[in-house]
Amino acid sequence: LHRVDRRQRQMCIRDSIDNSNKGDLIYFKTIPNREISHVGIYLDQGKFIHAPNEREKVKIDELKGYWLENYVGYASASNLK
Repeated sequence: LHRVDRRQRQMCIRDSIDNSNKGDLIYFKTIPNREISHVGIYLDQGKFIHAPNEREKVKIDELKGYWLENYVGYASASNLK
């Protein structure tokens, strides 16, 4: 997995979350003027794990509402090298 988000963006598949699998990285646009500004790991059944910000601990959220509205795409775990 590349450390720099620019390189991670190159792996992003802009497709429905329904086509992602457990362990895939999922990308979000949460900051205006940035293509991708947040990343999480897809768990399954519409849930993902992520660190929301510097003040909150890592947690599991559902991919709905705010997160689904800001979803950009995913990177297949099998392609992460």
